[in-house]
Amino acid sequence: EAYSALQTALMGNEKPELLLALGELELARQRPTAARDAFRRAVTLDPSNDRALAAAGLLAATLEDYASAKDFLDQALKANGTLYQARVARAQLALMEGQPQEAVNHLLRALQVRPKDPWATGWLGVAYLAVGDVAAGEARLKEATKAGSQEFALFLAEALVRQRQGPEALKLISPDHPDPQAQLLRARAFLASGKTEEAKELLQRLVKLYPTHGGIRYLLGYTQFLLREWQPALETLKAAKDLKGAPSFVEEAVVLAEKASKAQQLMDGALTPPPPPPRR
Repeated sequence: EAYSALQTALMGNEKPELLLALGELELARQRPTAARDAFRRAVTLDPSNDRALAAAGLLAATLEDYASAKDFLDQALKANGTLYQARVARAQLALMEGQPQEAVNHLLRALQVRPKDPWATGWLGVAYLAVGDVAAGEARLKEATKAGSQEFALFLAEALVRQRQGPEALKLISPDHPDPQAQLLRARAFLASGKTEEAKELLQRLVKLYPTHGGIRYLLGYTQFLLREWQPALETLKAAKDLKGAPSFVEEAVVLAEKASKAQQLMDGALTPPPPPPRR
């Protein structure tokens, strides 16, 4: 009934406010493409309408049309810098583009509008991690998770692992978490806790489940290297080298493992030194 009423109201009398209401209604009816058309029509009628620009930008981001999202959100924030949701969404896009400092700046401005809001606080923690300020990231992420935003728990675990607080990180990662990245983080938490054998056991299981995941195979090779298993480490790192997700420095790790393996072979093949002569 609401949809019919809006359609009737819009006949021959298009107004941005009515189109914004129509867009929201289309979203409620799970018709995002129709909602996009309504929001963009509102922008066409009133290019300076900050609400229409923000709505078009937020929906474009949801639909993964990131170029349009960035354009609409920038226009919306230029018209009205206090648009909270638009500001946080723009920060998320900056993070995706590899511009973490820009994300930090957007999020600090968002928190001026809603101080201590857990959503913006959590994303600010993520942005601090991306710029390398791990201590500030941990503090913000703890604030967000304490306020109930559990979607930031894995980011907090990442901050703890980077600061060698492995036992605390392990408390945040379920052993049954379905995401391989979460399990990879759990293996790193084991390593940060000094539990190298546990990390190796977990990574061996993960390699069987995700044989083409370069990051998992690399970390297994690294763990084998820590355990002084030179030849298995070399074989694992060589296998990781050509897989997607392996770190850029895997080539250096292979060279190091080769040197360690050759050194071990020399030691194993060395002649036993003769016994010392008897004392006179």
